[in-house]
Amino acid sequence: MTGLRPIHLVRESVAGIRNGINSFREWRLHREMRRADIRGQLAISDVSWQNNAGRLKNNSRKKGRLSRTEFSSRQKELAGRPNRK
Repeated sequence: MTGLRPIHLVRESVAGIRNGINSFREWRLHREMRRADIRGQLAISDVSWQNNAGRLKNNSRKKGRLSRTEFSSRQKELAGRPNRK
């Protein structure tokens, strides 16, 4: 009747909320960086770097990707097997 698709509306609402949360986090990080001295800025950047690294690692695990060490050990394991017939 209104021409709005309900699923599209829900998806856009969820995406908007996520974008708002992410922009708030960035704003808060920039505010902390502005107010901190050089040592404080280094500490904040180190913590955010570690958080991003952990987040990327978790995302790759969820998607089933292997780390470099796991990938190389998997290749060594599969190297001795005969080919499929």
